[in-house]
Amino acid sequence: MKKLLVKLVLFIFLFSLVGCLSKEEKAEKHINRAIKYIKKNEMKSAFIEYKNAIKILPNSVKAHYGLGELFLKIGDFTSAIEEFRKSIDLDPSHREARIKLVNLYLIFNRPKKAIDTLKPFLDVKDKKIQFLYAKSLYQLKKYEEAEVRLLKLIKDNPEFAAPYLLLARYYLSDLKDPKKCEIVLKEGIINTKDIGIWLFLANFYALEKRDIEAERCYRDMIKTKPNSFNLRKMFIDYLVRLNKYKKAKNEIKKLLVLFPNNSKVFIYVGDYYANQKEFHQAVKYYLKAQKDKKMHLKASVKLASLYFYTNKKKEAQKEIDKILKEDPKNLKALFLKSKICLDKGQIDQAIEILTFLTKQRPKFSKAYFLLGKAYLRKREDNLAEVNFQKAISLDPNFYPAYIEISKLYLSKGKLSLAQDLLENALKINSKGLLAHLLIGDLFLFKKDFENAALHYKKLISLYPKEYLGYLRLGILNLLMKKNNIAQAYFKEALHFNPNSKSALLNITQTYKNVDEAISFLKNILEKTNNRAFVYFVIGSVYLKEKDFKKAEEYFKTSIVENKNFLPSYKKLADVYIIQNKIDMAIDEYKHMISLNHKDAFSYAMLGVLYDKKEKRDIANRYYKNALKIDNRFVLAANNLAWNYIQEDKNLDKALNLAQLAYEIVPDNPAISDTLGMAYLKKGFYLMAIPLFEEALKTAVGKDKEVILYHIGLAYFKKGNLEKAKMYFKKAINMNKSEIIEKKIKDILDSLEK
Repeated sequence: MKKLLVKLVLFIFLFSLVGCLSKEEKAEKHINRAIKYIKKNEMKSAFIEYKNAIKILPNSVKAHYGLGELFLKIGDFTSAIEEFRKSIDLDPSHREARIKLVNLYLIFNRPKKAIDTLKPFLDVKDKKIQFLYAKSLYQLKKYEEAEVRLLKLIKDNPEFAAPYLLLARYYLSDLKDPKKCEIVLKEGIINTKDIGIWLFLANFYALEKRDIEAERCYRDMIKTKPNSFNLRKMFIDYLVRLNKYKKAKNEIKKLLVLFPNNSKVFIYVGDYYANQKEFHQAVKYYLKAQKDKKMHLKASVKLASLYFYTNKKKEAQKEIDKILKEDPKNLKALFLKSKICLDKGQIDQAIEILTFLTKQRPKFSKAYFLLGKAYLRKREDNLAEVNFQKAISLDPNFYPAYIEISKLYLSKGKLSLAQDLLENALKINSKGLLAHLLIGDLFLFKKDFENAALHYKKLISLYPKEYLGYLRLGILNLLMKKNNIAQAYFKEALHFNPNSKSALLNITQTYKNVDEAISFLKNILEKTNNRAFVYFVIGSVYLKEKDFKKAEEYFKTSIVENKNFLPSYKKLADVYIIQNKIDMAIDEYKHMISLNHKDAFSYAMLGVLYDKKEKRDIANRYYKNALKIDNRFVLAANNLAWNYIQEDKNLDKALNLAQLAYEIVPDNPAISDTLGMAYLKKGFYLMAIPLFEEALKTAVGKDKEVILYHIGLAYFKKGNLEKAKMYFKKAINMNKSEIIEKKIKDILDSLEK
């Protein structure tokens, strides 16, 4: 009992002591805690502690300055400016706060604010203050005054490096006097031995293409700091830029001798060999770096990336699995995993990972870009567009994003939007192969052959050994019916890429007769490794000429050459369909499915063929299989919807499928008609009629008669008999289908009664 009493008295005593702490002491405790949290990189906790200190002692200079430094560390420059300004207001003699505030003003190009902040201290002989004032004058383009102050600073403080660097920049960039620039840099090196000045001089020599002097500069720097990994790394990077690979490799060897157990060096050396495509060596050094616990994850990510880009997907997957087991939220590993998922066709899983990444790192432009590509694979074009746009907004120089969204707009016929983006892409990369190619294609689509040719020729001038420029000029001249010129360009394309399928298919159209085309193709057979495709092209030539026997022969020969070449099976099926040999066509498509069970097109075509045989149940089964593989496959969705409508069952499903098909392809009369019929069957006549009228604008032949009948039927069901009769009579007058005529006459007869 006595012990308890003693403890209670002691607690009360200690508590009273705590209660007696002054506001300054309490604030100091919070500030000290904040400093500890910053060392642990726990910024949120540090922020709370500084805020608590300011709440207790609003005029604490130390708390405001500390909070300013915290904001500076996390990149919240606006808040940092505010806190440094408060620090100066509370203590005008606070030199560090003033210097940091001025630096921030200069970063944001606000030199007048910087000068106002510095003015009270201009009489003080403080070299940093004087330099910042000169720098502010320089930003205001008061060059002569800035130069005078910088020269005085150098005279009074010859060991101070900053004035030499700014003066050299002025002489080189603004005064355009490289001699003066060189003189001031050399003087700076003699007086300061500063590495920054040495690097400026090395870069200056590189810019002037004085490679020997630039190399000497790097070697002199390294002599002053022989154990500097960063200097040696910069020198190696410089040698690589000049394609001096032997010298670079020698420096790599020196680096490994100096740092035999440094994992950072191992990763750098691994990167060097990876860039040189010496992948075995790269793997060797990444594996060495992996042994260091601190660098283990970084080295593992590097190794996984290397495996992925060298097409060793299984090894990449193993490394990624190991990383994510250790660190489930490793963003780089997750990003790589999303790429592997896309590569495997696991689109939904890739989207899930990439969506998580964008939430974790909202400014990760590459994740949005890859997310766009994933949605493209799902044919969800609107979501793809949103993500490509987001990638560009985060990184306005993201060239691949401009290319992908331009391709999307071109496919949608949004030519002006595509052109704007491609012109921006060329501003980012004036030598962009795909940008020139696509903008040429855009003009070709618009039949602006002159501008298309300009871009294709520019592409050839930039990449004379790239076949695509020649191929496109061949197509352009073929469209202009300049067959001889087109043929010459196709031959150039085939010279640079003998396996170009497009060049081979198109060149056959430039010959005056079939025999010349076949002779050329048979000559190609002797040179090519892709004989299956050449036989396929010969078969296609005969098919175009309606020589079905020879077409069948060559498509079969193509299949013998390569049993997995699906286009030949498809063309062979076409030969049978044209001749109404439906069962033989069915056999070909079934064979294609046996080779590729994820071939949605073959399933859909089997549906079409069984529809021709009036075996609707079997047809529907194949359409459903196609939609399981690709839930946005328009042909399968439209035809299955139509069959449900004809059977007068599953009308809700029919409507959903028809809406999906129309969403993807809104300008096809058959698809508009199917959706119209789905609405009609559901009793939504006002929604059906505009779709039928839209379909009527582009429908031809028998299809036109059917759509006229459907419009009449919609008005009949709606109760507008006059309009129904008008459309029915228009349909009968076309005299295309006896079945339609009979249906209309039955309705008209019922009206007469």
